[in-house]
Amino acid sequence: MEQMSSTRWGLYPWFPEHGETMIHPEDVVTVKSLMPSGKVFQVVGEDGDYLVLSYGELSFRAKPELFRSVERPHKQIGDTVEVVSKGEQQSAKVVEIHWHHQKNEPFYVLTINGKKSSKRYWNADFR
Repeated sequence: MEQMSSTRWGLYPWFPEHGETMIHPEDVVTVKSLMPSGKVFQVVGEDGDYLVLSYGELSFRAKPELFRSVERPHKQIGDTVEVVSKGEQQSAKVVEIHWHHQKNEPFYVLTINGKKSSKRYWNADFR
């Protein structure tokens, strides 16, 4: 696997209708369970004709045709952040990063006190 010279971030809007030929054969099960459409991925390398995309601790290889670059999100999966929740300052952890197409920016899903929040968090919500 080759390392990329500069980190890229982007979307991989794959659905099963696109067919499994877009995904490395060894990674199809991972991609089907992840359902990548709408999530923000980091390009961590290349493997032959495939980009290696990372989402937290998961990674998979996919053909570059569907990849669409976006700006780097301010936070990454696993980051600890401070937010106001229920009127008080809380420490939280980023567990998912999604892309909002109308706003053209990422939003984050957090766990607060070990529970997944149903609220969307935006860059402006972090201190």
